[in-house]
Amino acid sequence: MAKVEDYGNFGSAQVEDATNIIWSSQGVAGSGKTHFLLTAPEPIGVFLFDPGGLKGLMANDLFKTKDVRVVDYSKRTNLCKIQDESERAVAATELLQQFEEDWALALRKFRTVGIDKEESLWEVLQASEETKGKLAFSFSPLNMRYRGWFAEAENAGINLGAMCGVKAEWSKSGPTGKFRTAGSKNVPGLVQICLEHAWDNDQREFTTTILEKCRLGNAQELIGEQYQNLDFLTLAMTLYPNSSVSDWE
Repeated sequence: MAKVEDYGNFGSAQVEDATNIIWSSQGVAGSGKTHFLLTAPEPIGVFLFDPGGLKGLMANDLFKTKDVRVVDYSKRTNLCKIQDESERAVAATELLQQFEEDWALALRKFRTVGIDKEESLWEVLQASEETKGKLAFSFSPLNMRYRGWFAEAENAGINLGAMCGVKAEWSKSGPTGKFRTAGSKNVPGLVQICLEHAWDNDQREFTTTILEKCRLGNAQELIGEQYQNLDFLTLAMTLYPNSSVSDWE
């Protein structure tokens, strides 16, 4: 009789790929980040920290019949208007508690979830009571909590898009001409693929570039590739070439 190997808690890595994508979309305002999000499978749940973030988009013929639900936190995220630091921390903590409740529901109800914008959620987390009296280098619990949301989305098998604003990089001699995400520096390590969006005014179209973080598909071929008017299904079929359209419904 052949000996049965006991690997304890280790399971086989040869499992069927789930059909979901955890991604970040970075770019300046008006570059098509949220437009791309709304091309993803429905129902779509949007955590809206950006005031007017969906304004005009839902009137677009592409999206007006899609099942898109929004929870709007934008009126509660201007925490700096609260002068007292302790009161500000309480307000941020209450907002996070509401986010956690809405997040738990979103994991069960939606095929796709978007955070618009990611840096606003990170700022609320930084302003919460969890950071009170702590130095920036002791924020490990915050990073762990933040990482946990991305892991929960993956474990739930849903699509998750983090809409990231950008800010200019500077060196000692001035601006470098490059941009980096404005929120948590850990986002590229939390997602499966990083996308950069831009508007090509000459061609009158959105462009999307796959950045250095690409864990899905043939990364050696895909990194640096630029697409015109990319939608979610095209990206999904590129990253999962053995999947079918019905897998992304």
